[in-house]
Amino acid sequence: MKPTVLIVDDDQETAEIMSDLLSLRSIEVLALGYNGKEAVELYQKHSPDVVMMDYWMPEFDGLYGLQGIRNIDSEAKVIIITGSPDHECSKELFESKPSAVIQKPFDTNKLIALIDKISLGDVVKVDTKTKKS
Repeated sequence: MKPTVLIVDDDQETAEIMSDLLSLRSIEVLALGYNGKEAVELYQKHSPDVVMMDYWMPEFDGLYGLQGIRNIDSEAKVIIITGSPDHECSKELFESKPSAVIQKPFDTNKLIALIDKISLGDVVKVDTKTKKS
């Protein structure tokens, strides 16, 4: 059975494209959110297997969403997506232990494999060296 996913990105078009791509691969997208606050609310409402969330968003960013989701479920599977190099992500993000951090642009096949792997409970190593404080 394919995992259920929540997609959160402040760019509505990007969120919709990711949703379409996942749906084509028989992954059920439960909802789309557009900031970290919505991520927390939608996680609580839908309890997806995996959350895909942009890191840089205005008002309530991906760190806010990750921390809020962790408060609800410390074992939640959250993939942080960023257009910035890892060293531009905050140390606090990595201390909040995302399930994975991937950079844009990403290969759709690799993303699908990552979602499958994480949803099955496999551990993905998140590199935390040289992160900005």
